[in-house]
Amino acid sequence: MEKKIFVLCGPGGVGKSKVAKAVAEKMGLKFVTAYTTRDRRKEETSSDYNFVTKNDFLNFVKNGEMAEYSLFCGDYYGRKMVDFDSALSCANACLTIIDPISIKNIKNLEFFVDKKVVIIFIDADDDKLKERLTKRHEKEEILDRKLKNANKERKSKQFCDFVVQNNDSDECISEICKIISQF
Repeated sequence: MEKKIFVLCGPGGVGKSKVAKAVAEKMGLKFVTAYTTRDRRKEETSSDYNFVTKNDFLNFVKNGEMAEYSLFCGDYYGRKMVDFDSALSCANACLTIIDPISIKNIKNLEFFVDKKVVIIFIDADDDKLKERLTKRHEKEEILDRKLKNANKERKSKQFCDFVVQNNDSDECISEICKIISQF
């Protein structure tokens, strides 16, 4: 049976983490957690990200351990092959979040070519993005940068299989569960 990787992506502040946790729980999917070099936000736990130093992250890359990675707003984000392998060893599907910057070529990366990759772009109105980013207490310069980046990130929709609006989390979660159920 073909292994499936469901990927959520979208602009910063769109609610990817909250949606991913709810979808993984409802659908019984193993979540593949990203590694990042950015600082932990006060509301985050170790289940949100694997927080590592830049040196450690670059060693993962050098040693060929990363399935994919990208640099976003000055910090690295990526997922290790071993984490996908672990998730897919006990199930036929898993869920992860990948930055829109990485989406364009994701299905062509060596690690992903023998798997069914379904990419779901999550979007929200600019006002909703700003509201969510403000609730996170993002610094003003980071808030401005993420809002400007949102329009660039939205260009990645063309490389996605589905687009779902997240102006209401419950509706978004329900829609994504319906999409996943098709596979």
